[in-house]
Amino acid sequence: RDVGAMPKPGQPDRPEVFAAGDSSLRIVWTLPPVQPEITASTIMLRILGSQRWQNYDHRTERLVAKGGSTVPAPTNEVTVQGCLEGLAYEAVVATHNT
Repeated sequence: RDVGAMPKPGQPDRPEVFAAGDSSLRIVWTLPPVQPEITASTIMLRILGSQRWQNYDHRTERLVAKGGSTVPAPTNEVTVQGCLEGLAYEAVVATHNT
């Protein structure tokens, strides 16, 4: 029996980025309703205008150059610690299902 590949979930709307303290940001996004349900999200951030994306590590709540851990669904809001003060950031979110 050929099961085939599972369809990819749709992209969530562009996440919103808010200041959450001196060196932290709050990222909020909406999970699209899809079947099968979304199981996790991957978040990447960069300083606005930069070419270098960094991954969000859910375990440490910090940005890392490589790796990082996904955010388990239905979580759709995180706080990122250790950001550079006075700089604007932009974020992208990719969703995953199993």
